[in-house]
Amino acid sequence: MLRLPTLTFKLILVCVLLTSSAHAQIDSLLIAPFKEKRKLTYGLINRQTQLMDEKSTIYGAYVGVKHGDRMKHVFTINSNVVLPAFQQPAVQLGFIGIAEEYTFLTRGRFSFHLYTHLGLGTTRLVDEVTALPVPPRKWVVPLEGGLHTSFAVNSWLKVNAGAGYRSVALFGSDELDGGYYKVGLSMDVFRYIERREQTGHWLPIWE
Repeated sequence: MLRLPTLTFKLILVCVLLTSSAHAQIDSLLIAPFKEKRKLTYGLINRQTQLMDEKSTIYGAYVGVKHGDRMKHVFTINSNVVLPAFQQPAVQLGFIGIAEEYTFLTRGRFSFHLYTHLGLGTTRLVDEVTALPVPPRKWVVPLEGGLHTSFAVNSWLKVNAGAGYRSVALFGSDELDGGYYKVGLSMDVFRYIERREQTGHWLPIWE
Protein backbone atom coordinates (compact mmCIF):
# COMPACT_ATOMS: atom_id res chain seq x y z
CA MET A 1 0.00 0.00 0.00
CA LEU A 2 1.22 3.48 -0.84
CA ARG A 3 1.88 5.50 2.29
CA LEU A 4 2.28 9.25 2.22
CA PRO A 5 3.86 11.39 4.91
CA THR A 6 1.28 13.32 6.93
CA LEU A 7 2.56 16.70 5.74
CA THR A 8 2.52 15.60 2.09
CA PHE A 9 -1.00 14.23 2.47
CA LYS A 10 -2.21 17.48 4.03
CA LEU A 11 -0.63 19.52 1.23
CA ILE A 12 -2.27 17.34 -1.42
CA LEU A 13 -5.63 17.62 0.37
CA VAL A 14 -5.34 21.41 0.58
CA CYS A 15 -4.46 21.61 -3.14
CA VAL A 16 -7.46 19.42 -4.04
CA LEU A 17 -9.81 21.53 -1.91
CA LEU A 18 -8.45 24.79 -3.30
CA THR A 19 -8.71 23.47 -6.86
CA SER A 20 -12.31 22.37 -6.30
CA SER A 21 -13.13 25.70 -4.70
CA ALA A 22 -11.50 27.57 -7.59
CA HIS A 23 -13.49 25.57 -10.14
CA ALA A 24 -16.70 26.28 -8.20
CA GLN A 25 -15.88 30.00 -8.09
CA ILE A 26 -15.05 30.09 -11.81
CA ASP A 27 -18.30 28.32 -12.64
CA SER A 28 -20.32 30.60 -10.34
CA LEU A 29 -18.71 33.88 -11.41
CA LEU A 30 -17.75 33.37 -15.06
CA ILE A 31 -19.62 30.41 -16.54
CA ALA A 32 -22.98 30.41 -14.74
CA PRO A 33 -24.02 33.90 -15.96
CA PHE A 34 -23.80 32.70 -19.58
CA LYS A 35 -26.32 29.97 -18.77
CA GLU A 36 -28.92 32.48 -17.60
CA LYS A 37 -31.69 33.89 -19.76
CA ARG A 38 -30.44 36.28 -22.44
CA LYS A 39 -32.12 39.48 -23.56
CA LEU A 40 -31.38 42.51 -25.70
CA THR A 41 -29.80 45.48 -23.95
CA TYR A 42 -29.22 48.98 -25.33
CA GLY A 43 -28.78 52.55 -24.18
CA LEU A 44 -26.83 55.79 -24.15
CA ILE A 45 -23.65 56.44 -22.21
CA ASN A 46 -21.51 59.47 -21.46
CA ARG A 47 -18.27 60.04 -19.60
CA GLN A 48 -17.03 63.34 -18.20
CA THR A 49 -13.26 63.44 -18.63
CA GLN A 50 -10.21 65.41 -19.77
CA LEU A 51 -8.33 65.11 -23.06
CA MET A 52 -4.92 66.81 -23.08
CA ASP A 53 -5.95 68.90 -20.03
CA GLU A 54 -9.16 70.03 -21.76
CA LYS A 55 -12.53 69.17 -20.21
CA SER A 56 -14.55 66.97 -22.54
CA THR A 57 -17.60 64.72 -22.67
CA ILE A 58 -17.41 61.43 -24.53
CA TYR A 59 -20.91 60.54 -25.74
CA GLY A 60 -21.85 57.04 -26.78
CA ALA A 61 -24.48 54.43 -27.50
CA TYR A 62 -24.45 50.68 -27.05
CA VAL A 63 -26.37 47.56 -28.02
CA GLY A 64 -25.73 43.97 -27.03
CA VAL A 65 -26.76 41.01 -24.91
CA LYS A 66 -27.44 40.79 -21.19
CA HIS A 67 -27.08 37.38 -19.53
CA GLY A 68 -29.51 37.25 -16.61
CA ASP A 69 -28.84 40.01 -14.09
CA ARG A 70 -25.04 39.68 -13.84
CA MET A 71 -23.27 39.85 -17.19
CA LYS A 72 -23.58 42.29 -20.09
CA HIS A 73 -21.67 42.29 -23.41
CA VAL A 74 -22.23 45.18 -25.80
CA PHE A 75 -20.89 46.91 -28.91
CA THR A 76 -20.38 50.66 -28.55
CA ILE A 77 -19.87 53.79 -30.63
CA ASN A 78 -18.25 56.78 -28.92
CA SER A 79 -17.29 60.37 -29.79
CA ASN A 80 -16.76 63.70 -28.11
CA VAL A 81 -18.04 65.47 -31.26
CA VAL A 82 -21.84 65.78 -31.28
CA LEU A 83 -22.46 67.76 -34.47
CA PRO A 84 -19.83 69.28 -36.78
CA ALA A 85 -21.77 72.57 -36.79
CA PHE A 86 -21.25 73.01 -33.05
CA GLN A 87 -18.11 74.39 -31.45
CA GLN A 88 -15.41 71.78 -31.81
CA PRO A 89 -13.44 70.43 -28.83
CA ALA A 90 -9.70 71.05 -28.87
CA VAL A 91 -9.11 67.30 -29.22
CA GLN A 92 -11.46 65.12 -31.26
CA LEU A 93 -11.77 61.50 -30.24
CA GLY A 94 -14.00 58.86 -31.78
CA PHE A 95 -13.96 55.07 -31.54
CA ILE A 96 -16.00 51.88 -31.67
CA GLY A 97 -15.60 49.30 -28.96
CA ILE A 98 -16.63 46.19 -27.07
CA ALA A 99 -17.58 46.50 -23.41
CA GLU A 100 -18.34 44.09 -20.61
CA GLU A 101 -20.13 44.83 -17.35
CA TYR A 102 -20.22 42.28 -14.54
CA THR A 103 -22.51 42.74 -11.53
CA PHE A 104 -20.58 41.39 -8.57
CA LEU A 105 -22.79 42.63 -5.73
CA THR A 106 -26.49 43.41 -5.27
CA ARG A 107 -27.89 44.81 -2.04
CA GLY A 108 -31.56 45.76 -2.09
CA ARG A 109 -32.05 48.29 -4.89
CA PHE A 110 -28.31 48.95 -5.20
CA SER A 111 -26.04 46.98 -7.51
CA PHE A 112 -22.30 47.30 -8.16
CA HIS A 113 -20.57 46.50 -11.44
CA LEU A 114 -17.06 46.00 -12.81
CA TYR A 115 -16.71 47.68 -16.21
CA THR A 116 -14.15 47.11 -18.98
CA HIS A 117 -14.19 48.71 -22.43
CA LEU A 118 -11.76 48.19 -25.32
CA GLY A 119 -11.99 50.29 -28.48
CA LEU A 120 -10.37 51.23 -31.78
CA GLY A 121 -10.65 54.68 -33.31
CA THR A 122 -8.93 57.90 -34.28
CA THR A 123 -8.05 61.27 -32.81
CA ARG A 124 -6.98 64.63 -34.20
CA LEU A 125 -6.41 68.17 -32.97
CA VAL A 126 -8.44 71.29 -33.78
CA ASP A 127 -6.76 74.56 -34.77
CA GLU A 128 -7.40 77.21 -32.09
CA VAL A 129 -7.67 80.04 -34.66
CA THR A 130 -9.69 78.50 -37.49
CA ALA A 131 -11.53 75.96 -35.29
CA LEU A 132 -10.94 73.41 -38.06
CA PRO A 133 -9.54 69.89 -37.58
CA VAL A 134 -5.83 69.58 -38.27
CA PRO A 135 -4.77 66.50 -40.26
CA PRO A 136 -3.66 63.82 -40.01
CA ARG A 137 -5.88 61.53 -37.94
CA LYS A 138 -4.02 59.19 -35.61
CA TRP A 139 -5.11 55.69 -34.69
CA VAL A 140 -5.81 55.03 -31.02
CA VAL A 141 -6.74 52.03 -28.87
CA PRO A 142 -8.61 53.21 -25.75
CA LEU A 143 -8.96 50.88 -22.78
CA GLU A 144 -11.32 51.86 -19.97
CA GLY A 145 -11.87 50.18 -16.63
CA GLY A 146 -14.10 51.32 -13.82
CA LEU A 147 -16.44 50.66 -10.93
CA HIS A 148 -20.08 51.55 -11.58
CA THR A 149 -23.19 51.43 -9.42
CA SER A 150 -26.92 51.71 -10.04
CA PHE A 151 -30.02 52.29 -7.95
CA ALA A 152 -33.31 50.74 -9.12
CA VAL A 153 -35.99 53.41 -8.72
CA ASN A 154 -38.53 50.84 -9.93
CA SER A 155 -38.68 47.86 -12.28
CA TRP A 156 -37.93 49.96 -15.39
CA LEU A 157 -35.90 53.00 -14.26
CA LYS A 158 -32.40 53.17 -12.74
CA VAL A 159 -30.05 55.92 -11.58
CA ASN A 160 -26.47 55.16 -12.64
CA ALA A 161 -23.12 56.51 -11.51
CA GLY A 162 -19.52 55.43 -11.80
CA ALA A 163 -15.87 56.33 -12.17
CA GLY A 164 -12.83 54.81 -13.79
CA TYR A 165 -9.66 55.34 -15.79
CA ARG A 166 -8.87 55.41 -19.52
CA SER A 167 -5.53 54.43 -21.04
CA VAL A 168 -4.91 55.12 -24.74
CA ALA A 169 -2.33 53.31 -26.87
CA LEU A 170 -0.85 54.17 -30.30
CA PHE A 171 -1.15 57.94 -29.84
CA GLY A 172 2.51 58.14 -28.97
CA SER A 173 2.16 59.45 -25.42
CA ASP A 174 -0.15 59.39 -22.42
CA GLU A 175 -1.80 62.72 -23.26
CA LEU A 176 -5.20 61.10 -23.79
CA ASP A 177 -5.03 59.02 -20.62
CA GLY A 178 -7.16 60.14 -17.71
CA GLY A 179 -9.96 59.46 -15.29
CA TYR A 180 -13.66 59.71 -16.03
CA TYR A 181 -16.95 59.80 -14.16
CA LYS A 182 -20.55 59.34 -15.22
CA VAL A 183 -24.00 60.09 -13.83
CA GLY A 184 -27.22 59.33 -15.64
CA LEU A 185 -30.53 57.49 -15.95
CA SER A 186 -31.36 54.27 -17.76
CA MET A 187 -34.86 53.16 -18.77
CA ASP A 188 -35.98 49.70 -19.84
CA VAL A 189 -38.48 50.68 -22.54
CA PHE A 190 -39.74 47.14 -23.11
CA ARG A 191 -40.31 46.62 -19.38
CA TYR A 192 -42.14 49.95 -19.18
CA ILE A 193 -44.44 48.99 -22.07
CA GLU A 194 -45.07 45.60 -20.45
CA ARG A 195 -45.97 47.20 -17.11
CA ARG A 196 -48.17 49.79 -18.80
CA GLU A 197 -50.10 47.07 -20.62
CA GLN A 198 -50.56 45.27 -17.30
CA THR A 199 -51.86 48.35 -15.48
CA GLY A 200 -53.64 50.04 -18.39
CA HIS A 201 -52.35 53.55 -17.58
CA TRP A 202 -49.19 55.68 -17.57
CA LEU A 203 -46.85 54.69 -14.79
CA PRO A 204 -45.54 57.04 -12.09
CA ILE A 205 -41.84 56.88 -11.29
CA TRP A 206 -42.59 55.67 -7.77
CA GLU A 207 -44.76 52.75 -8.92
